[in-house]
Amino acid sequence: RDAAWPSKPDPAALLHIGELWRVGSMEEVCMVGDSPSNDVSFGRAAGAATALLDTGRRLSEGGETNGAELVVSNLAQLAALLFGSFRLASPLLEPSLHAKRPPPSPATAAAAAAAAGDTAALASLSADKLAAHEGGPGSNTPLIWAAE
Repeated sequence: RDAAWPSKPDPAALLHIGELWRVGSMEEVCMVGDSPSNDVSFGRAAGAATALLDTGRRLSEGGETNGAELVVSNLAQLAALLFGSFRLASPLLEPSLHAKRPPPSPATAAAAAAAAGDTAALASLSADKLAAHEGGPGSNTPLIWAAE
């Protein structure tokens, strides 16, 4: 814990983080935690949305969720609830990034022969051509095309 900031649920630390991250409004922030009395109260005091990861700790804190907008039993559930409950703005959500693209085509004779299953053509090629990457390091070899 950083002694420069008061303990949760005082919102000073979360408000400072919002300033550092240049958050326009704390309504754009979702505080996620496992303690209703500390984490949920912390987020609410700062004006943020809150999500309670219900690990059972709330039962030792009186059994309440303390008004958390979202309650999940594991983090895998959180993403779906965030997408359903909040408007998320991110360049990673740009539809063009997720558009269906045409499949790649083999770029070398060895890759084309491998993709077609042409064993006679493959047998006629040198080991260097069979092991060569199509577009340099990180690109496909004929073996990858054969597996397709």
